[in-house]
Amino acid sequence: MLADLHAVTIPREPDALSIIYRQSDYYHHIQLSWLLSTLTTVQKVGHIPTYKSKVKDESSVPLGFFLYPVLQTADILVFKTTHLPIGENQIPHLRLCTYMIEKFYHYFKQNIFLVPQMMATETTRIRSLRHREQKMSKSDVEERSRIDIMDDEKIIQERIMKALTDFNA
Repeated sequence: MLADLHAVTIPREPDALSIIYRQSDYYHHIQLSWLLSTLTTVQKVGHIPTYKSKVKDESSVPLGFFLYPVLQTADILVFKTTHLPIGENQIPHLRLCTYMIEKFYHYFKQNIFLVPQMMATETTRIRSLRHREQKMSKSDVEERSRIDIMDDEKIIQERIMKALTDFNA
């Protein structure tokens, strides 16, 4: 888990040791996220591929997961981010961010947010350690499928040694 509010979008046991940044200590995140959510439609957020794939696999998806892209946009904007390194799977999130900035300007008539410049990375998606067809995800309920940022060396070694590999490569 990286940020405490992002970490609770999927219900799980809280782990205070793995939180590096406490968004909840800064009310600006909550306020901006709320304002952006009032300007954004369900249809716009529902077009995000990450959400579509989660809905396809789950019968019940938490509202927090659905609103994750709005909170992510609040993160980007509250720090006045000008350049954003992203992988291909984050492009729809940045497009949604741009949409929300435009809606904010149109509604409040204040041009206080810059549209961050996308800095596409050449890195391909990092695959799940347990399911080669899926990308590694911190929201995967199977802990052995990922390496968390706060994992100790022993856990990382164990997970890598037990990772499924492509025997045809």
